[in-house]
Amino acid sequence: FLKFGREDAVRIAYAVGADFDTIADIDRVLPPLLQGMDAVALRETKCLEKVRQCAPGIPVTTVIDPTLLLDKEAYRDIQPDEPLETEPFIFTYTMPNDTQKTVYQAALQLGEKLNLKVIDASGQPNRAHHAIADHRTCSPAQFLWYMDHASYVLTNSFHGTAFSVIMEKQFFVIPHSKTGNRAVDMLERMPELFWNLADNRP
Repeated sequence: FLKFGREDAVRIAYAVGADFDTIADIDRVLPPLLQGMDAVALRETKCLEKVRQCAPGIPVTTVIDPTLLLDKEAYRDIQPDEPLETEPFIFTYTMPNDTQKTVYQAALQLGEKLNLKVIDASGQPNRAHHAIADHRTCSPAQFLWYMDHASYVLTNSFHGTAFSVIMEKQFFVIPHSKTGNRAVDMLERMPELFWNLADNRP
């Protein structure tokens, strides 16, 4: 990793998202890739010991995701000035996965119970999105507006979880079945918010 540049350049990896469960023979593959690194900072604690074993002599630690380095006021400065919605709403943001269906079903049930419309602004539209009639394509600034102004947020995404925390929303997380450890790991560091984590079984 980071083999470009001068040999004497300092090479530091910050907030690396890593999940080695799907990589065969990681004890053989990873050590040569880490040679020459001066420090590695992981986003998830799950892989901490494994990376330390593969990187003797290199400082390896965990840090928070960069999105969490700013507070909600900083992100509000980026949002559009004009409101994107005038009625209270539930916001869904998902990554493609079998858990999308569960997120949408939960959002629709909550919306029916509370008489709130559901707005979805997930990327990579697919057949699962058809469950939500109001699907919107939005810019990063618009995404921040929806996150900030939603009555509730439902997500299977790490960054959907992160921005729910930043914006101090009422939210529920149904972890992505492949990358959900990232959201789980973050919420485990915040015991007061861990109840927001839902079962990800369909």
